[in-house]
Amino acid sequence: MIPERLSRLRREMERRRIDVYVVPTADFHESEYVGAHFKARAYITGFTGSAGTAVITKTEAGLWTDARYFLQAKHQLENTGVTLYRMGEEGVPTVMEYLRSALPEGGTLGFDGRVINARLGAAFLALAEEKHGKLAVGEDLVGLIWDDRPELPHAAVRILTAEYSGRSTADKLAAVREEMKKQGASVHLLTSLYDIAWLLNVRGGDIDYVPVVLSYLALTEETCLWFVQDAVLTEELRAYLAENRIETRPYDSFYDYAAAIPAGETVLLDKGVCNYRLVSGLCEGVKTVDETNPSVRMKSIKNETEQKNTVNAHIKDGVAVTKFIYWLKKNIGKTPMTELSASDYLAARRAEQEGGETWRLLRDTARAYGVYLVGGSVPERSGGALYNTCYVFDPAGTQIAKHRKVHLFDIDVPGGRRFMESDTFTAGENYTVFDTPYGRVGAAICFDIRFAELFRILTLEGAKLIFVPGAFNMTTGPAHWSLSFRMRAVDNQCFMVGCSPARDVSASYVAYGHSVVCDPWGNVVAEADEKPGLLTAEIDLTKADAIRQQIPILKNRRTDLYRLQY
Repeated sequence: MIPERLSRLRREMERRRIDVYVVPTADFHESEYVGAHFKARAYITGFTGSAGTAVITKTEAGLWTDARYFLQAKHQLENTGVTLYRMGEEGVPTVMEYLRSALPEGGTLGFDGRVINARLGAAFLALAEEKHGKLAVGEDLVGLIWDDRPELPHAAVRILTAEYSGRSTADKLAAVREEMKKQGASVHLLTSLYDIAWLLNVRGGDIDYVPVVLSYLALTEETCLWFVQDAVLTEELRAYLAENRIETRPYDSFYDYAAAIPAGETVLLDKGVCNYRLVSGLCEGVKTVDETNPSVRMKSIKNETEQKNTVNAHIKDGVAVTKFIYWLKKNIGKTPMTELSASDYLAARRAEQEGGETWRLLRDTARAYGVYLVGGSVPERSGGALYNTCYVFDPAGTQIAKHRKVHLFDIDVPGGRRFMESDTFTAGENYTVFDTPYGRVGAAICFDIRFAELFRILTLEGAKLIFVPGAFNMTTGPAHWSLSFRMRAVDNQCFMVGCSPARDVSASYVAYGHSVVCDPWGNVVAEADEKPGLLTAEIDLTKADAIRQQIPILKNRRTDLYRLQY
């Protein structure tokens, strides 16, 4: 596979009379890590480590990487025709030393000018000129032979609100413009994804584990142009950008914009980050100020909000790690475990916290699909207590409510089954309702549904639709699951939605399944089976009003004889 790819690349080199071709580990933005679309070096060599540079000549191919990857590279490069060059070891030439010896007199050195920074590109140019040769930087040759190349990433973008950023986008832009004035620059070209994310107070997911948005930015005294893929521009994001006087342009049009900057302008940029194609494409009369991006220093000085959030993050992670260490000490040598299972346990302790991985997944899903989402239940760590919790997010991904399970499932049958949920969880102290454009909605969890008083409270507080995530077992499920939802629907003349995990007979707790939707008359509108699936139902909340008029249960309560205190 790799030898065939190298042969195809060499044919493209031959057509263009390129003698040596360099393939780094880089995207168009000099990012430390890269997305799948930009893993050209891995594609052409077979080496998948996160750092390395490939050099291909007409007869040889080499891979330079550091000591972290020597063993991995040796294994992955076997029988590929690619030679491993162990960086830093005695007698091993550097990439530049190898290029100097491999590039023939009058030869052509090639690379994709978008993935080599301008400083390194200038060094390559100097080397080629030493050999009375030239550069060929206008094409991505690996891209020409990469038939199933992943597309450019365009993950959902979220706006970082003031509670996290501590500083408005307008204020940040103003500060950068002040620095531009000090440098005598009329234009600032910014290609660092990290700096753009900080400056615009946006976060994305275009690189795994790095919350950035694939984009460029051009800033002048009057304008701020964000060159970004149209696919990520939601109505919410467009409104936010308009509020901050930020205009958008197509991602790929950035180079045309830069090339059109007229002579006489002064451009502030960092040649260690901006790529060679961008800088070399500037008009001859444009002056450049090669300095570190002003945002680098600015974002390194944390404001009060950022400091507070950093402390909170360490506290939350400290709780997770402490629980992990306790578990590890108590179970090492007693419970089968591997590095992977131990890592999974730690990840679960982090995810169970509000703001953890599960919480973020629910939030991002609500935002991505523009829906109200009732998610759970999941363990929630708060202070020294653990709660069984479901979260509610609005279409913008904002948490608008959460319900902590009020009634814990504690049973102790003499000579029979004993299950004490209170051994692990703390009971919640509040009922939960939240408002939507469609009406008021209630939430409860599992065992809560057996307590009619709670659901009457939700109804009296205006809920016409109540969500109950739950997991009845194989004894109570067939007997009471559907019946419980129908009872609460009839009692309160409201819609009831029960969401259950699918049945997994290999699990320690086997859920009955059968997610269900009931109307205010007690009819089952929709019901799933025990298998994984998607259940949808159309409901009309005005039906609750109609039934309450027909049979006025709520209106005819004898509050002179009895009342519900809460």
